[in-house]
Amino acid sequence: MRRCLETIADKPAFVGDAMSWLEKNHPEVAEKFVVAAAAEFSDVQIDGNTATGKLSVRIAGVGTSLGFKWSNGRWLIDF
Repeated sequence: MRRCLETIADKPAFVGDAMSWLEKNHPEVAEKFVVAAAAEFSDVQIDGNTATGKLSVRIAGVGTSLGFKWSNGRWLIDF
C-alpha cells in the first residue's frame, strides 16, 4: 500500500477525489466517514519538520497515532 501511495503526487487532492467517487458510487460507505470527520486530535508532538498525534473517534472510544510532515507550508499526513 505504501508503495502505491508514494506514486501519488497530490495526496490531499487524491483523497478528495476518492471521497467524491465514494459518495457518488457507494453512499452507504461514505456515510461512515462522517464519524471520522468528528474525530478529535490530541497528544501532538512536533519535532522540526515532523510531528505525531493521536486521532480519536469519540463514538468508538479508540484512537490511533498518525505521523505528519511539513511540506510546502502545511502539515500533511505522512503515509
